[in-house]
Parts: sequence; C-alpha cells; structure tokens
Amino acid sequence: MNSRESSDDMGTDTILQPNITNMTVLNILENSCVQNFDTVACIRSSVLAVLAILTSILCVVKIVQLHIARHPSCHQYVIFYAAALECATG
Repeated sequence: MNSRESSDDMGTDTILQPNITNMTVLNILENSCVQNFDTVACIRSSVLAVLAILTSILCVVKIVQLHIARHPSCHQYVIFYAAALECATG
C-alpha cells in the first residue's frame, strides 16, 4: 500500500485525493502594472501611489508652514521631515 492509499475499518482500500480546488490564487502583491500585469494589482498600486504623493505634498506644505511661522518645537519638524522622506522613498 503506498502513501496515498489507506485502509478503512471494513477492509476496503480507499485512495486519498489531495485537497485541490479549481480556484486560481491571485497574488496582487507580486503582480503590478508593468511586470506580471494584473488589473486588480495595477489599480492597487496606482491608488497607493496617488495616496503617497498626496501625503508627501501635505507634509511639504506643513514643513513650509512650520518654517514660515518659525515654530519653536523641533519635534514637529522631525515628524514631518521623516514622513515626507518615508513617502519619497516609498
């Protein structure tokens, strides 16, 4: 008896089938608009890129406002510079 066959209590041999479904696995994290094109992955990447650009613009505006007002607390400078750098690097 090989590893795919088993014997039940009544002495009949049954063949165990692997659990296979007909659904294809959609991996939107590996696919994109350019390489391994997938529509869902392309939309996801585009939305994330637009949100990153918008966030970086808002961070730069806030940094400019802080410099114009000569804000005394340096922690806000650090926070917004770090956020703008994070958006730029991706």
